[in-house]
Amino acid sequence: MSTSIRKLTNSFTSYQLTEDQQRVGAQLTPENIYVIQNLISDLAEEKLNLIFTPNEPMAFALRNAELQGQIDILKMLVEVSASAYLQQSHLDQE
Repeated sequence: MSTSIRKLTNSFTSYQLTEDQQRVGAQLTPENIYVIQNLISDLAEEKLNLIFTPNEPMAFALRNAELQGQIDILKMLVEVSASAYLQQSHLDQE
């Protein structure tokens, strides 16, 4: 049974989803995971190669924080997907 997805009115774009829609929508394909992992790897490599310059310490700190934030959000997507697959697995066993 398909439930329509309702767009919520707020400052950002968000949608009212059922638990099933949330779980299914969070499940990334293996190819999605590979692309995200490659992005994480590229960002981590860039972070490792940042060079601190004493005359621009804030620029270094800001770029380092930006890269870490990007890495963290991508890791969160992978973790949410893994959790959704685990939930689906438990439901399939019931």
